[in-house]
Amino acid sequence: MSTAPTLPRDLGTSMVCDALGLSSLEQLDPHPSLITVGRNLRRSAHRLDSVHAKLVQLARSASQDLQRIAAGVDDLATSTHGALGGTALKIELLAARRAEMLEQLPILTDAYRRLADARKSEHTAGADRRSAALATTSGATSVRLSPAQEAAVLAIGSGEVMVTGAFRGGKVSVASPGPDRITMPTVTSLEKLKLVHWDRHTPLIAGQQLSLTAEGESRRAAILSDRHQPPSNARTAAVVTANLRR
Repeated sequence: MSTAPTLPRDLGTSMVCDALGLSSLEQLDPHPSLITVGRNLRRSAHRLDSVHAKLVQLARSASQDLQRIAAGVDDLATSTHGALGGTALKIELLAARRAEMLEQLPILTDAYRRLADARKSEHTAGADRRSAALATTSGATSVRLSPAQEAAVLAIGSGEVMVTGAFRGGKVSVASPGPDRITMPTVTSLEKLKLVHWDRHTPLIAGQQLSLTAEGESRRAAILSDRHQPPSNARTAAVVTANLRR
């Protein structure tokens, strides 16, 4: 006759951690696309911990009472509430509740795992796209750009950014239709990196067009790829949670 394995006191927490390869529930991914299903998974695990602990406690108490009766040391012989009183019913209800939670927790754990795997795949794919885009550029364009330089590259890529100024040494500035202000030092630095072409053949007062070079276009594609956010898994998580609550 085989002996059933001893269940841990923190049954729900142990199940989730073992299934996901974690040492604690605090290691669940806090990413926004996983926060809803992760919160429900943690809550469900803790509830199972509590139900299991109460069931074990009541079962031990009932076992001690029954052992006294079996040994003939029956101090409940005159009790009109029965040998176990309401304990037996409480044990039955807790056992049924625990069985239900033991069915639901693996479903929620699997939903979390699938969403986490999807996020990792999307993150890896985004990194691969960025690496591929950067691989097509020269050594100069592999230099990390500042936020202001990245914003300028994106704006200039729209084809509506120009350098303007007045006659006879007037102030030179950058005209851009976007919300981000582009400074002349930023334009100069991008030109040195060979990311931007400055058309100086046009009179300054008429506006000198700024455009991206081939390397600039590659960098712009890399920036957009890096900033791309895949569709959130929040809706999927909400559907899974709603189904489990039915």
